[in-house]
Amino acid sequence: MAEIGAGNVTLRVDYGNSSEAWWQALWQRLETEPGKVPEALRRLVHPRSNDAIEVSLAEARAALDWAAALPGWAGGPRHAPNPLRLEPGR
Repeated sequence: MAEIGAGNVTLRVDYGNSSEAWWQALWQRLETEPGKVPEALRRLVHPRSNDAIEVSLAEARAALDWAAALPGWAGGPRHAPNPLRLEPGR
């Protein structure tokens, strides 16, 4: 993967990680506490996102920090350890 700089990045669903526990926890939070879910994650799960969105690096890091606190975040396979990943922006 190319180095990620300080500009925009792509936050993407990583289908190589199939953590059902994490997705269930995210959907539960979206239903019960939607205002506490970072905007980037709300945008990412929107049907029109195509499972990837462009965000600032700061917004992506905040979303990933929040996401990592949900059960099931870590422990995926070596090629996809987490349900989401960052890529360099387009």
